[in-house]
This record gives sequence, C-alpha cells and structure tokens, in this order.
Amino acid sequence: MTSRFRRWAIALGAVVLVSGASLMGALSASGNGLPPLPDFVPADPAPTPKPVYRAIVSSVAVDRTGCEALPSNIRAGGDTVWTLPGARPRQYLVHFPQGGRAGQKLPLVLNFHGLAADGQMQADLSGFHAVADRNGFIVVSPDGSGEPRGWNALLRPQGAGDDVAFTGQLLDKLEQDFCVDTARVYAVGFSNGAMMASRLACRLGARIAAAGAVAGVYKPTEQCGRPVPVVAVHGTADDTVPFEQGRIIEQTPYPGAHAAISAWASSGSTCTPTAELFTMTPSVAREQFRGCGRNESLLYIVYGGGHTWPNELATADVLWSFFRDHPMPTDTLPKK
Repeated sequence: MTSRFRRWAIALGAVVLVSGASLMGALSASGNGLPPLPDFVPADPAPTPKPVYRAIVSSVAVDRTGCEALPSNIRAGGDTVWTLPGARPRQYLVHFPQGGRAGQKLPLVLNFHGLAADGQMQADLSGFHAVADRNGFIVVSPDGSGEPRGWNALLRPQGAGDDVAFTGQLLDKLEQDFCVDTARVYAVGFSNGAMMASRLACRLGARIAAAGAVAGVYKPTEQCGRPVPVVAVHGTADDTVPFEQGRIIEQTPYPGAHAAISAWASSGSTCTPTAELFTMTPSVAREQFRGCGRNESLLYIVYGGGHTWPNELATADVLWSFFRDHPMPTDTLPKK
C-alpha cells in the first residue's frame, strides 16, 4: 500500500470520539415552521458508570436458543465479543441492553465501522450502546475484512470477502441466539461502514427495515429489492467523502450526499421526490424528501462538518429515532 493511500485509509476510518452535544432545545423550538420531530430522549450529560462485562468466546454455551433463553454469557448492559465461524472467521461485538430480558423481542442495530477500524472502535465512536440501554435494542458491531480492514461496498479493500453474504449469515446466527424482532432490524455505519449500510439496504431489503449512513451514503447501481427508508448525516467540509459530487480518496467517483439520498427517495418508482430544507440550528439543517411512497429519506447537513461522527448533532439518537419510526412493512414480512 502506498504511503499516500495509507494516509487516506486512516482518514477514511478515523475515529473521533465525541460527546454528542444535545440539540434538544433547538429541535423543540416553536414558531420556526419546522414539522414536529421524534421525541427521542437526550443523553445524560454525566451518566453514572455501569459495569461492563466482556468476554472473548468462539463457541457459546447456550441453554436454549432464540426467545426461550439468553445465552449464558450475556449480561444486560454488557458487551461480549463473539466469533462467527467459517472459512474466514469474523468477530462481532454484541451489546445487550440494560433492562433486556429473555423472551422479550428486541430490535437489532447492525453498526458498521469505517475503513481501517473495527467493531469496538465503531461502538466507541457512535455512542449507540448508551442509546440502546435507554431504548431497549441490541447493537452488534462486526469486524470487516481485507487490507485495510473494511467492507466491499463502493470501496473494495484488497482481499475483502462477500460482505452481503457474511451479513446474511450473521443475521441468521443472531436470530438463532437472541429474541430478535425481525420487523425491526436496521443497518447503520460510518464512512465505508455507511457505504456498507447503504449496500445492505439495496441487497438485503427483505431483512433490513431501514438504514442510516454517516459520511458515506450512496445508492448502489445493483438490482435492489424493495424501497428502503434511508437517513444520512454528512458534513459540507468533508474532504474524504465529499458532500458534493467528487472522488473518494481522490480515486472512487462519488455522486454526493444530496444526489445519493434523493436517489433513495425515488427508489422503485418514476416519482421525483419533493425536497424540503429546514434549518435546525446555525450549523445543522434537515433535508426531507417526500412524495414517493414508503421510502421516506432524510439528509442531515452539518455545515462546515468534516469526515467525522458529528458532535453538532445527537447523531445516534437522531438515527435511532428514524429507525424506530420505520419498522418493516407488515406485507413484506415473510410468512411463517
């Protein structure tokens, strides 16, 4: 790998730990002409530390599977590293929510890291575990593959495997081991992980209810399934994955965040979506696309924001709020 590409790879997968400063006051302001926003709960500015349970396991002792009992190594509010066996074994970090219990059907968020990162880094970057504890859903942050480690989505790390097939196998395993609400399975990611979430919305639309993409949304040219709702967050000063049309790491063509989310909004129809722009704060606006059926799409624009998980927005809360409001349509669920 050239030193120049290595610098870009590190930038593309860079982890910026942020506090996610709350915008609740701005979001709830009245008289500004904004449509009502979802009622998500802001993060506690000084949360009480909770015990974290970590264990490395390659084969898990399970008393019973699915909705009958939890795996014996799982603790509510804790993290556990699991391994999906196969020709290319992959690790994935499971966070089971505080207050979760056996027999309770829970939503699932698949959380994909950026290039040159891993599942633990993405968990720390995104802050989804705290949101999961407050709202009661499982978070799974898997490791990618290839060199540098990433996902076969728009970018193609050398040696990366079939990540769509891997995700399908991972979902099969998670649904076997946990009581997953299959109508509320979501994919989200940062940078190359955002591209992976975008690709899964196309290729696994029968299993992914909605997708979220931070600094990397795109609409695949592959044959996609059903129209999937997509929410994106992107900074206008991103010099790695450009906000406007350009090239990723000066190589891979990219249509721009606005064009990508507009394409998702019109997916599966000949409709031209109507875009409405709402100013939330001086640094954040929300572009809302409507008029093309179920596949509502949103773009949060961070003015002056770079290639980061933004601290101008309570990003994980915003993404979960969108997911919560977009379960799988009942007429697309498989008959059992």
